[in-house]
Amino acid sequence: MTSGRPDVQPLDVRGAIYALGGFAFSAFYMLLWYIAPGLMTAPSWAGNAVPWSILLGTFAILAPVLLAWLCARTDVESPSDETYEVAEH
Repeated sequence: MTSGRPDVQPLDVRGAIYALGGFAFSAFYMLLWYIAPGLMTAPSWAGNAVPWSILLGTFAILAPVLLAWLCARTDVESPSDETYEVAEH
């Protein structure tokens, strides 16, 4: 007769996957600095002054925010069956 503790929320699987994806891209960005520093300082395309590090770094910072937004956007709040007692005046 075990029941779940009421104060423990279930794991949000989608949110955990998005968080891991954001963390993985940020880790990949840092790994690129160690294994390919020449690539990170190279211009994005010919004649451009913006290096790859700026483009990938901006995405590495914004990726967790974007993934959190995707998680929150698809979060559907189901109507609750709970009823609350209200004070009658």
